Amino acid sequence: MNSPVADSAASRLVRLGTALISDILDEAGFHANVISNAIGPYGSRKPFCGPATCVRGIAKVVTSTSPAPAAMLPTYQLPSFVKHGHVLVLDTGNFYGGAVVGSMLLRDIAACGVVAIVTDGLVRDVEDIPRSGLPLAAAGATPLNSARRWSIIEENCVAIMPAQGGGTVRITPLDLVVGDADGIVVVPSEHAEAIADMAEEVARRESLLNKTVVDANPAGVARARAQRFSDTTWLRGK
Repeated sequence: MNSPVADSAASRLVRLGTALISDILDEAGFHANVISNAIGPYGSRKPFCGPATCVRGIAKVVTSTSPAPAAMLPTYQLPSFVKHGHVLVLDTGNFYGGAVVGSMLLRDIAACGVVAIVTDGLVRDVEDIPRSGLPLAAAGATPLNSARRWSIIEENCVAIMPAQGGGTVRITPLDLVVGDADGIVVVPSEHAEAIADMAEEVARRESLLNKTVVDANPAGVARARAQRFSDTTWLRGK
């Protein structure tokens, strides 16, 4: 179950959009919180926002004649980790040896009430995925099954995703993951309300600018655009 604060921040952030949130995160000191556009959409394109449920796995060949260690779980166990209203963030460790999500598993996960899935791994059954109505972002597609090649090793952990422009995005459980047509951003949970406050104020100022730009001189418009972030507060490291 989500906290009322998390629910409030999520409903506000999803309306604001990832482009504006990304600007606020930059101004607030979070310069590596946009997930790379190499993680692209395969499911529904509807905007989403929810707290992160983080699951991590590694490449490991497991067959019926070579059982996995007790600490390693197969991909079909994913629905047991997800939470209603959350975004499942699946860190595969850059595993490209098979699809970690297919249409059957996706239906099981969607039935648990998650709002989206984000993974640095691959998917399959691409034509069926949109029918679930669930947003799903992944690194690519392949017909190959990962069931014998990849295993879950940890949940409720830090997940790592590639960042736009290089490096990585660290996602901790309950960070808010926001996605729309522009991409996916990660808002630190402890600053979610403050980020939403500042983004709403900038959105208000941009709305005023859009109404007055026709009658204003170019120099004045440029100054106003530069000043719209004047009340944004540096949050990183506070």
